[in-house]
Amino acid sequence: MEVSVKDIRDVYVLLNGAKLTKMGAKAQVKLVKIVRRMKGVVAPYEEYVKDAAEKLKGDNHAEMEALFNEWKEKGTLDKDNQDKMKAYWKEFNQKLDESLQDEFEKQHEVEFEKLTEDEFEQLIASNEFTVNQIIAIEDLIKE
Repeated sequence: MEVSVKDIRDVYVLLNGAKLTKMGAKAQVKLVKIVRRMKGVVAPYEEYVKDAAEKLKGDNHAEMEALFNEWKEKGTLDKDNQDKMKAYWKEFNQKLDESLQDEFEKQHEVEFEKLTEDEFEQLIASNEFTVNQIIAIEDLIKE
């Protein structure tokens, strides 16, 4: 099945942190195999993100990180520093998002054995997913 990096990553994050307490042993093993297949797509993407973020850092990146950390610790900054910090991070994140868009939308062929209805219900019963999360997971890993 062909799936975008975005869809795989979104479901991977959910499943990687999922509880399996109400699932049988066979279903748990099947889910672990699914997560491993997804990791094969997600790990290179995460490396790409780190590399892109490193290359897009401005000359004043360390200063902006220090301002951000100061703001986090104190809860406030003077207006000039706050404006400067916000502008920097807005521009940085915008450049990063633009540079990642094509990578995020790439389609990957991912093959794995899907969960049965019962196995899927056990996964859902083991966790507190939102409806949107359940739908995303179901679309990708349920028969």
